[in-house]
Amino acid sequence: MSGLYHFVLEINGKGGHGSRPDLAHSVIDCFHDIYSNLDTLRLKYIKPNTVLTWSLGSVNAGATFNLIPDKLTCEGSIRMMDRSSGEEFIKEFERIVAAICPLNYCTYQFKLLEQLLPTENYPACRKTYIDSIKKQIGEDVIYDCEPWMASETFSYMCSLFPGVETFVGIKNDELGSGANHHTPEFDLDEDGLTYGTAAAVSYVLEYFENTPDTSAFEPAYNSISELIATFGQQPGSTEYMDLMLNSNNFGIDGTAELLANIIRKNFGL
Repeated sequence: MSGLYHFVLEINGKGGHGSRPDLAHSVIDCFHDIYSNLDTLRLKYIKPNTVLTWSLGSVNAGATFNLIPDKLTCEGSIRMMDRSSGEEFIKEFERIVAAICPLNYCTYQFKLLEQLLPTENYPACRKTYIDSIKKQIGEDVIYDCEPWMASETFSYMCSLFPGVETFVGIKNDELGSGANHHTPEFDLDEDGLTYGTAAAVSYVLEYFENTPDTSAFEPAYNSISELIATFGQQPGSTEYMDLMLNSNNFGIDGTAELLANIIRKNFGL
């Protein structure tokens, strides 16, 4: 799954009346110039074989037809499969904004509200997971999927401990489920929840029977505290960060043991 930058850009200019645009410094005109350049940024500055997308989800300025607003706020996200390309996009984004705003006699504030790392499955854990599914559920239920451009806080865990994340599947043509997330048509095949639980139990049992070799794993950060210091307590990630911090004493084997005990207690295994 992709990493994420959640950005907010605020442009400040000088408001005025629609009859005298020469007396105002329009934030809408300034945004138009910025957006025109952003539209080609991906093509001009990011390698063509890089998996990266960006979008605007919100643009707000003005309240009536005949007044030129003095403030515009836009908000969106950047998604990428490797962090370096995201950093390059952000650098060029800010360079464009810093160059264009003065030309329009405007100022700006650029903020990153949330950042998520790309989620990468550790190869040895992935093999153990696949072996467990083949053994307990069946080989015919395993499918590879295309890189998914949504983002996940589990990426924090994968930056510190070797792990694996999988999708259980929600599409069922007979039920009419499987529409994209964040759409009115979204629905899921609830049987996926059953298979997801079975897959989690299978992986834990296989983990203890044939523990994957994770000796070559190198964490991206020295501790959870360092990770939190790097990214901060961000919207949407605070509770997950706190959970990780409270579980820090377990380590990877201890966390797996804790999960296994919960599963054994609740499922009688």
